[in-house]
Amino acid sequence: MVGRRSGEAGSPGRISVFEHGSKEPIAEFEARFRLPDATLRSAVGPPPTSRPSYAVDVAFGGSIAQLEDRDGDGVRELLVSSQAGWHGSAYVLSGLTLSLRSSVVVTPNDATVSDASIGDLNSDGKMEFLLALHGDPGGAVAVVGEGESREFLRWDAPTGTDGFGREGLRRALWLPALSRPNSPTVLVVEVPELGTQRAGCRVLSDAKLSSTHTPPFPSAERTVCDVVPIDDLDRDGVEDLVVLESSRVRTSEPVDGVLRVVSGGDLGRVLWMANFEAEDGGDAWVVTPVGDVDGDSTTDVGLLRRRVRDGHSAATVFSGRSGRLVGEFTL
Repeated sequence: MVGRRSGEAGSPGRISVFEHGSKEPIAEFEARFRLPDATLRSAVGPPPTSRPSYAVDVAFGGSIAQLEDRDGDGVRELLVSSQAGWHGSAYVLSGLTLSLRSSVVVTPNDATVSDASIGDLNSDGKMEFLLALHGDPGGAVAVVGEGESREFLRWDAPTGTDGFGREGLRRALWLPALSRPNSPTVLVVEVPELGTQRAGCRVLSDAKLSSTHTPPFPSAERTVCDVVPIDDLDRDGVEDLVVLESSRVRTSEPVDGVLRVVSGGDLGRVLWMANFEAEDGGDAWVVTPVGDVDGDSTTDVGLLRRRVRDGHSAATVFSGRSGRLVGEFTL
């Protein structure tokens, strides 16, 4: 499964699902918004009977996460964050057909969505959306009930000169193992600072997300590029986290980086670490779970990189069990 943006100016972004080894998608979902109600249609569904005006979202697919199989069709659903010009949104799509299951929209005068996840954050037996927002000034975290349009819990990043997240937030991840009833714990990753391009993490907790502390990563000489959940590698009942760190970003110099997998139940416990090197700090890096590539019944970790010098993409796969190098592939 791949999330991608359209290469044509003004064309809608879309996500596509591929079978392993195939170059042709088996299903696609296109971010085409019908005006004035901004409803979505599926690219694999029947064509509209009329030709209404449409707005398109070229940033659709900013983040994609898998949920549990919630509709009983045997395939896990997808949670996709998106931002259109006037609002941010998050959508639950069927993993089998990519049809729309449910959605939440951040109001027009609010920030746009840079990341979304889902879980029962307030222990009421219902699912809530956890949204990382990119606003002006600063970023924010919002918790919105599924099917609702207004948040019931919100944390705004400080806007002072030394405030964390003043450039916005790029990730917000619920940590169920560290949460208590009606008191969620959330890990947030900030957008890199302008000029220095450094980024860090914070852990928010308690009923109003008002208690904050710094997790034991990144190390002092590194910056966080991304944090994503992965399967329960240490078998403690909760998903673990993959932390992507680099020595510097957006430069023309070679950089060294670290993949650090930490326990979702104890952020200070490192399951494994792997080092990598890139020729150009301006390369775009993405880390993602890639399934069981090496056949050891454990989800592996993929490091995807788009090289700025030639536009080509490459993938490096590390064993989810040990962090050893499984293979390198040119895409």
